[in-house]
Amino acid sequence: MNTSAIWTKDFILNCIVCFVVNQSYYMTMVVIADYAATALHASLAEAGLACGIFILGTLFARLFLGGCIERIGLKRSLYIGLFLFLAASLLNIGIHSLYPLYAARFVQGVGFGLSSSTTGTVMAHLARQPAAAKARATMPCLLRWERLSAPLPACIFTATASSCTTSSPAAPS
Repeated sequence: MNTSAIWTKDFILNCIVCFVVNQSYYMTMVVIADYAATALHASLAEAGLACGIFILGTLFARLFLGGCIERIGLKRSLYIGLFLFLAASLLNIGIHSLYPLYAARFVQGVGFGLSSSTTGTVMAHLARQPAAAKARATMPCLLRWERLSAPLPACIFTATASSCTTSSPAAPS
């Protein structure tokens, strides 16, 4: 029995794509509420909506586009999802108002939902190989590691960026 049959080029590439997309999701989820509240002067409810609208976009993609993945084709749907996710992520950089942020976050959520659903579908196809049990066990471990590792660099980046941009408080007289 070949125990390394799971580590094919397709499996490794799928894991890398899944890892990068999920890392980006978890890193932006940690900092977007703080960004909306501090840089855009949003209320707590508006900052929460900036986070939550991403989930609505993901839900929209999984409910309405998830069934189209096979029809569109795995490669094409992955490219479309990654393009939407990357384009909306880049749009987040230059946004100075809440409503464009909401739109960008929704589109980013749609891209995330489509690309993560596609990587899951690819994993299901790859899991039909002889090493199916290993493939089904590896993917959830990878996703858990992403959930654990993403918030720390995001918090460090936010703390570093905010300490560089804010001035020190004036000394009391």
